[in-house]
Amino acid sequence: MKYILVLFIIFSAGITSAQNERTTNFQLEKFDNIIRGGLGSTFFYNSKREVKVTEYLFDNWDNSAVITNNENHNFLFKNVNININQNVIQAKIARDSVFDFNLNDIKHIVINSKMYKNIYSSEGKRIYEIIYESDKFSIIKGFESVVIAASINPMVNHVLKEKSVRRETYYLKSDLQTLPFRLSKSKVLKLFANDPERAIEINALMKSRRLSYKKEGDLKKVLILTEK
Repeated sequence: MKYILVLFIIFSAGITSAQNERTTNFQLEKFDNIIRGGLGSTFFYNSKREVKVTEYLFDNWDNSAVITNNENHNFLFKNVNININQNVIQAKIARDSVFDFNLNDIKHIVINSKMYKNIYSSEGKRIYEIIYESDKFSIIKGFESVVIAASINPMVNHVLKEKSVRRETYYLKSDLQTLPFRLSKSKVLKLFANDPERAIEINALMKSRRLSYKKEGDLKKVLILTEK
């Protein structure tokens, strides 16, 4: 038996409910939103074993979030997570039920001091973490679940089991497109080809403070410090 709980709050959204780790989708014709079925584990199957897919960005639901809607009104929610497989922001409202926020009503969301936005790319609309944002470009980070195949380590004669992990990829977003981006000195400084003074300042700060272009925290700090 499945129980469906319908919620009406400031955001148009759907509710997910699960039983026996299966997902069933329902659509209510009287509403524009989708009622999604299935909170529970999603599995990747092969002929020998089941691999539980890592479907959420955070390992638990102990996360508070501030959601800013398109009218710049802020709302605080608890027990929030990001489903990177379904590309949806969810709040856990019961042991086996979650609430799906309508991303069309959300400008951005801040979870654990990090900002996330629903951004269009060549892969369609996805939720990205905002590493740095300016009028000219943004450096963002996307997430996906991947299954790493089983392998054998011949050095220790040990079999590494198949497993699911979260993979992170950086992107550079401009007005024209969103493309994969590598955090490196040459790639970052190239972004400021038309602003050589800032490029020099960025590089000087990175050197004097012994920071790394490959570390997003270091890079974000210096980019913010050198803003004019």
